[in-house]
Amino acid sequence: MDKENIVLVSFFGINTKEIAAVFADTYEMLGCDTDELIAYQFAEIPKVLELFGTEGYEKYEKMAIKGAGSYSNTVISAGSTTMNCQLNIERLKANGILVYLHGDLKKMHKNISEKDKWFLPKGSFNEFMEKYKPQEEAFKTAPDISVNIDGLSNEEIVKSISKKLLELTF
Repeated sequence: MDKENIVLVSFFGINTKEIAAVFADTYEMLGCDTDELIAYQFAEIPKVLELFGTEGYEKYEKMAIKGAGSYSNTVISAGSTTMNCQLNIERLKANGILVYLHGDLKKMHKNISEKDKWFLPKGSFNEFMEKYKPQEEAFKTAPDISVNIDGLSNEEIVKSISKKLLELTF
């Protein structure tokens, strides 16, 4: 396989960072989370949003993704806003296989953690869908692989991703 990275993306309510860590441990790869890169290089995400708003966050996200896209043998977890920008998608796919993790949207809405509230307040399901709808087309068309995670443990999700990766190579 020519591409060296696995890139996990999902909408809010799926912890791609945890799944990426399990994948990295299982296959002895490096792990990288784009929000952690932003926090390391600039500031914690809530602070970035407070100071610069969503546009500022997306600017820093582009810089983090540019760096992460050049890594090798890495499992990269990226937030849902990654899918708002075609340049982000192209950078990640240049050296990676883009994997969309998805599930039942109502369950995902229930799973929004305290950590995610800085970006997506846990409002009504309709508010959740208003955030999801603009990204829906990118989530459906950009990824190389799509994995439904409903009812699966992180280890089972990793096995499902691995199986689909093997199908891509043959």
